[in-house]
Amino acid sequence: MYFLLSTILWAEVPKKLPPSRERGEDLYRDLCWQCHGAKALGDGPLADKLHTKPPPLAGVIPKGKYRENIDIIQRGIGSMPAYEQLIDRHDSKRILQFLSGLDPKTGLGAPSEEKQKDSTDTKDEKKVVDTDKKRKKDSP
Repeated sequence: MYFLLSTILWAEVPKKLPPSRERGEDLYRDLCWQCHGAKALGDGPLADKLHTKPPPLAGVIPKGKYRENIDIIQRGIGSMPAYEQLIDRHDSKRILQFLSGLDPKTGLGAPSEEKQKDSTDTKDEKKVVDTDKKRKKDSP
């Protein structure tokens, strides 16, 4: 009895789930890429073997249209199987969040907010430098 109680007390605490987008990417890699492709461009290794070609999903699902697409993931459509026995609606939304962040042409991830901020800062610095050069040029 003591062994069982001490084992329960020292059992490892479950870890938190990764951020939604990261979890969505993991789920996409586990469940979707075979048909929709590694970059979600509809060109997975099984795409040509299906009766209906899977659509490209990279960056084409508007953030406000998740509910309809969650239903498709959960219930399936056409050649796509239903995943409601494997993942819940929250995980379906995480997949959609991951897909929304991909570039529709390349299937590559959108730059992170930090990278976008860095590029904006660089542009602002360039404007200041250009303005300073113009002032020096215009001054007598």
